[in-house]
Amino acid sequence: MNVQLSSLRGLRVFGLGLACGMASLGLASSALAQEGGGPAPAAAANADMEDPSAKDEDEDEETAAKPAPPAEERGQAVRTVSPTAPAAATEGAPLEDYALEQRNGFVRPANSSNLEWHGGLEADGGYASYTFERDQARPQAFYDTRGRFVVGPTVQYEFGEEKQWFVRARGELVAWMREYGAYQINADDVYGQFGLKGKWDFKVGRFRTWRVYHKGYGFDLYTLEDQGACRISTAVTGSCSLETGAGAFGPHTYEVSHIYDREPAGRAALHVYPTPWSAIELATGVGNNGANNTLGGRGAAMVHFDFLRVSAAAEYRSSKPAQEKAYTDVNTSQLVECPNCGVSRAYGFGGSLEVTVQPVAVALNAAQSHEKQYTATNGTLDQDATNKRTSLGGYAELDAGSLIMDRSLIVGFGLNRTEVVDDIKNFEQHYQGAAYLLYPLGFNAASVKLVFSQATLDIQSAKGAGMAETLPLGTMRAVRLRLTYPF
Repeated sequence: MNVQLSSLRGLRVFGLGLACGMASLGLASSALAQEGGGPAPAAAANADMEDPSAKDEDEDEETAAKPAPPAEERGQAVRTVSPTAPAAATEGAPLEDYALEQRNGFVRPANSSNLEWHGGLEADGGYASYTFERDQARPQAFYDTRGRFVVGPTVQYEFGEEKQWFVRARGELVAWMREYGAYQINADDVYGQFGLKGKWDFKVGRFRTWRVYHKGYGFDLYTLEDQGACRISTAVTGSCSLETGAGAFGPHTYEVSHIYDREPAGRAALHVYPTPWSAIELATGVGNNGANNTLGGRGAAMVHFDFLRVSAAAEYRSSKPAQEKAYTDVNTSQLVECPNCGVSRAYGFGGSLEVTVQPVAVALNAAQSHEKQYTATNGTLDQDATNKRTSLGGYAELDAGSLIMDRSLIVGFGLNRTEVVDDIKNFEQHYQGAAYLLYPLGFNAASVKLVFSQATLDIQSAKGAGMAETLPLGTMRAVRLRLTYPF
């Protein structure tokens, strides 16, 4: 829906309409959940869909809900498996990325000054089971229904010669299907942006950075298969549902994602487009996530052609308590300043190589993170939380529909392996696989997808000088049917 803004009067009308619209949404929404940086705090509180992308994608994210302009006009890096593949059939990218014509790539401004409303529905129904190899851990199973509805306005003003300069603002509200009575208004993207079309732009606020680790259509963000196998295996009680948070599951795939997902801390990014087929993002995360101050930077680059997409990124992030810490020395009973208490630092790098030769698409991913953490009590190195995390994975897809009928039917499989070795040589290994069928409905970029997934988690604990004890924890198996209907 477009409303042309050509004068100050139009902007006043927009402001009044926006205020009324936001008020109506606040009264009508029954379950609005917040999503923060890594998995979002409010999303976890509502026990609904992690993120981060998690996964994903993720995702894992993360194309336009309405007919898209020509690729050379919007400067969009989008992998198309088939000429008939739906624009919104992204590898777990959330609805806000469809709305802004972003598919794990970069966005360039539209060509007209307007007000647009974008959003949509993601609805899942499925079943997940968890089994464990130790008798004291009882099997668990869930009939899993979840999803979310996103809606928000984007207003853009263009000026200068040939209207090549632009200013844009966007805000989104989220309603979750699984609501537990904690009524609240929550946000996805909230940002301002300005720049020169096709050359550069600067963005500040709350948003995701560019994804560089692409996992295929099988690992959607805020789903159980994106979290994988459950780690709770020693207690008869305890749950593997997303209510328990990310710590209940195996190590998540590292996707160069320390500065990726939305979070309470602020974010700013400079985007530069050297050529029609390349783009660079320089982003920073700075702010407070509750008790801790965070600071970091991330650089990402990609090149994209019809048959090839290459993405890479590197990042650094630090976190420390906002309040200065001290502890009492047990020998002298003196108060000792503790500059390292509660401090954590992490850096990582990685990327993806994707090749598309119709009707086949194949990708390989690799990323590694080095994480260091100090205890909150006396600032000594936390050897259990200090680790190296390595993720390897990829996917393969075949657009079988293009071979037998005049529309897409994508058949694919994705697999990711994440390995964590801490400072005392404890070892964790998490395999996550998914097979999927995706069928576009033929209207408004809507699609239906069926996903089968399995994940296994193994732990080897350090005992004495070597890796002496192997503790296989368990297996997750799930099936999920998703309806995606963006607008």
